[in-house]
Amino acid sequence: MSYDLYFWRQASDLALPPAEICEAIASNNPPPGLLVIDVETALLRIEQAFPGSSRSSHQVVWQGNDPRAGSFVVGWSRVHIYCECHQLPAEAMNQLIDIGIAIDCKLYDPQTAIRFDGSTTPNDAPAYRPVSTPAEVEVGPDGWTRCPNCRRRFKVADENVYKDGRHTKCGQTLALIHRAY
Repeated sequence: MSYDLYFWRQASDLALPPAEICEAIASNNPPPGLLVIDVETALLRIEQAFPGSSRSSHQVVWQGNDPRAGSFVVGWSRVHIYCECHQLPAEAMNQLIDIGIAIDCKLYDPQTAIRFDGSTTPNDAPAYRPVSTPAEVEVGPDGWTRCPNCRRRFKVADENVYKDGRHTKCGQTLALIHRAY
């Protein structure tokens, strides 16, 4: 059983729901309106982040040395990247997500039918509906919180991760609540 991750960029006027875009990509028939992405940079970053990965003309395969490390297969086209993850720990999946974000692609998680584009929250229905107000998050006494959009923990004082009211990893707008503990 795999856990799949899809990354792509799209023109602002592409009105297809993310699930339909993903289905078209999976059928090797990407819809018009997807933008060309920097696949080579992503593949190089994957190879650097996962030593021992093997790259061919159409995929990158990685198998961890430890049975608990999991594995993945990455496929791509000019307009998308697809990661098929097998028993991959969350930390390794987050590395793949960070690589997708680094090349300005947004994550689509077909298991949850959510496109993490900075304007969605996991409980939105449909998932691509824009959020009109910032998501409220509690900040612990240590200065850490968790983004409700991408579920990553981060320190709010780190401007590389939280800036101008947004979680920079996924773009989610946040309203910070500092509570006395």
